[in-house]
Amino acid sequence: MKYFALVFVLFFSFNCATAQKDAAKKEEMKVSKEEVVAKVNGKDVTDKELEDFLGIALMMKNQEIYQLKRSALQDLIFIKLQEEKAKAENITLDDYYKKYVVDTVQEPTDEEVNSFYEKNKSQIRLGEEEAKKQIKNYLKSQKIQEAEDKLKDKLLKEAKIETFLKPPKMELSKGNEPKKGKEGAPIIIVEFTDFQCPYCSRAQSTLDKIFTDYPDKVQLIFKDLPLDFHKQSKDAHIAAHCAAEQGKFWEYHDILFKNQNQLFPDKLREYAQQLQLDMDKFNKCYDERKYEKYVNDNISQAQNLGISGTPTFFVNGRIVRGAQPYESFKQIIDEELSFATQGSGN
Repeated sequence: MKYFALVFVLFFSFNCATAQKDAAKKEEMKVSKEEVVAKVNGKDVTDKELEDFLGIALMMKNQEIYQLKRSALQDLIFIKLQEEKAKAENITLDDYYKKYVVDTVQEPTDEEVNSFYEKNKSQIRLGEEEAKKQIKNYLKSQKIQEAEDKLKDKLLKEAKIETFLKPPKMELSKGNEPKKGKEGAPIIIVEFTDFQCPYCSRAQSTLDKIFTDYPDKVQLIFKDLPLDFHKQSKDAHIAAHCAAEQGKFWEYHDILFKNQNQLFPDKLREYAQQLQLDMDKFNKCYDERKYEKYVNDNISQAQNLGISGTPTFFVNGRIVRGAQPYESFKQIIDEELSFATQGSGN
């Protein structure tokens, strides 16, 4: 059904429903989690223990399965919509596709083929005649794909579509971590980050845009994950929590990310002075390394989950690894808000 572009590797070189049902489903999941998968000297090993042991590795595999299902679901929905239209016209599905996609596409012109050939000639590994023949086929397949996408958009807009495929999520224990945003917000973003990590710094502008575009919809929870090879990072994290005692965590947080190469002890005290903190209290907290155990506990949590890099985010339990573009977060946030609306019956 779906027309794909011809494989260029031939001549190009490239690099790189009800409350009762819901309750039954929850009970089924609970039983599944408590299922015994092994016994060690008579002691049970449950499925939940196994999943916790696998941590993020299992979640990433489940994420791959979800993406595969999600993509297939979109294709299946498109087929169902075409089948309805074909039935209404008393024609076959193939005839409908041919009529509204294939037959709407014009053959690539010689000018289009020659233009493509000239622009990519240095990469072509075939003779000119054979290359142009394959280029023509490729350009037509592109046009067919564009026509298919156009038809899909039209049919989706005309139809009422509800999807209930749920993405994999990870439950994270939360305590008294620094938080920003509305309490009780429908979107909770947990961020494992490192003050000396350049990718973490880069991600801050994305988070700022999220708060701008989704006011009152998002809460951010900060989790410490200073990496071993960032030698000044753990001290910076400890200092940030000392600043939090005086209600200035996020202000201190912003200063640290703007001065990633200047996280030495004297500088950490200087930043506290800039925020007009009570320096006696700050110095006592910092010198006693009051929050070192707290930071270490966050590190241990990350390690137990299998998180080894920063930044790592969980958006309502859905993992986002690295400094991904805003659009990656937006897609997940919009989906989660849609799920919340469906769940409330609105």
